[in-house]
Amino acid sequence: MAIAVPALILATLFFVADGIQVVAAQALRSAADVWWPTAMHVFSYGVVMMPLSWLFALPMGMGVDGIVWGVIVASLVSAALLTGRFVRVARRMPA
Repeated sequence: MAIAVPALILATLFFVADGIQVVAAQALRSAADVWWPTAMHVFSYGVVMMPLSWLFALPMGMGVDGIVWGVIVASLVSAALLTGRFVRVARRMPA
């Protein structure tokens, strides 16, 4: 309980960012833009989340909370990249 409760409370922080990135990714895919969302997810969760979670959890000594912070940051990065890409694609679409 001492480990799980703080991690679950922290996990609530990424629900909004996670929702944004899912909606933006699906909107891009519906606009036939499939490779950019895939690349952005690989970057956000493979390149950002994995090393950041390790850094927070082990060297910084945050444990499970550090892993959750890594997921939060990666979800925010993913949401920002995908939303930016969607805005760019939407501007090119015919009115």
